[in-house]
Amino acid sequence: MTGRLVVLASGSGSNLQALLDACARAELPAEVVAVVSDRADAFALERARRAGVAAEHVPLADRRDPAARAAFDA
Repeated sequence: MTGRLVVLASGSGSNLQALLDACARAELPAEVVAVVSDRADAFALERARRAGVAAEHVPLADRRDPAARAAFDA
């Protein structure tokens, strides 16, 4: 059975690339199916798109506002 992975990233995506490469070499019996980042400019999103993986930016709630953060977490 192959696992399905969703990767959370906020930067360049070097760990994401390692996962993508390991999956491609069948060293990791899984498939990266989506990448999510709180930063719209995270290069990880571009790495995902280049690999044909769904990539989504989800802005982080204002951490100073407990109600906004609770809604974001939900």
